[in-house]
Amino acid sequence: MLKFKPQSMKNPLAPPEIKSLQEIVGVWKSNRDEIVNFMGRMSPERFLAKPKQGWSATEIAEHLYLSQWNLARAIPVVLGGKAGQDKAELKEPVYETIFEFLIKPRGAKNPESVGPGGAMDQPTAFAAMSKAMERLEKNTADKTVEQMSSRGMEHPFFGPISLTAWLWVMTNHEYGHAMVLFEKYS
Repeated sequence: MLKFKPQSMKNPLAPPEIKSLQEIVGVWKSNRDEIVNFMGRMSPERFLAKPKQGWSATEIAEHLYLSQWNLARAIPVVLGGKAGQDKAELKEPVYETIFEFLIKPRGAKNPESVGPGGAMDQPTAFAAMSKAMERLEKNTADKTVEQMSSRGMEHPFFGPISLTAWLWVMTNHEYGHAMVLFEKYS
């Protein structure tokens, strides 16, 4: 049972229901702040300690940073047509099914590019997480839902989805990791 009750953690509306990307990015930022605040209250030893099962807090932090950083970096490349797919090649996700999958991390095999090394101390992890959020905000600031929905790229579990869907998926992905983090370390 959770002893720590996050105050502002929430899930964004699904892309068909949003009018602005800020509706997703704002939720992601608010949730990220809650995660960093929670991790910041841990002792450095506890943050780095490897639990009996699953990832340590530092591994979760690094994974969240790498996941967001890689998406943020891909946005201008995909929108510019140098990678990814056009809208006609993308799948329309079944958001309810994906949500149920994402909020209960199951130890899925992650791509190597987002696999944690587990050696980041709190200041390093928090700086990296902040850098990734800043890059995401910068690369989505002047974009519309229509622009981000017109291009996409392959997701390792859900196939080719739009960049708008990617934002929603990754915000919920982080929410799922946060719930595990809060339960494990409360």
